[in-house]
Amino acid sequence: MKKIVLALAMIMLTLIAFGCVPTLHCLYSDEVTIYDPNLLGTWAAEPNSPETWTLAKSEPNNYAITYSEKDGKTAKFRGHLVKLDKQLFMDMELAEFDVADSDMAKLFVMQVHHIFRIEYSDSKIVSRQMDNDRLKAILSKSPDLIKHEFIGDNLLIMASTSELQKFVASHADDTELFKDDMIFVKR
Repeated sequence: MKKIVLALAMIMLTLIAFGCVPTLHCLYSDEVTIYDPNLLGTWAAEPNSPETWTLAKSEPNNYAITYSEKDGKTAKFRGHLVKLDKQLFMDMELAEFDVADSDMAKLFVMQVHHIFRIEYSDSKIVSRQMDNDRLKAILSKSPDLIKHEFIGDNLLIMASTSELQKFVASHADDTELFKDDMIFVKR
């Protein structure tokens, strides 16, 4: 039990830096996963930014996403484009990670998902992450709305995929829950 709590705490500390709300289960299922080749390519917050996101086709209806930092380091993710009602979301999870090839360190890493509401055209993606503070406020008023746990002050959504889909679809238009526009332009 201590190992699980420690692993979750490490995940949560990492995610706080990005302000994302992690989910234990994925948002995607075969019924709601779609694929659009218009998302393929390299995207950046600014046209000449050294930090980029590259989306490539992977397995049916998946995206292989590579984030490249200005120092040349990369992170690899799996992405699934999800359509719930009229809204689009990207479910992302880490695809590869290096924990110094230590079997012990690998015991402390748990796969989680992150959900972003997205809108896009041929040349621009607007991505909005789920806001941790807004979700905490919603859950303080309605704690049974979606299965979750707090690890200290950090929130982890524990709902099943179908419960998560219902929750996200019912809150998709909440501009306070999905905020902090991140705009990317195609290179």
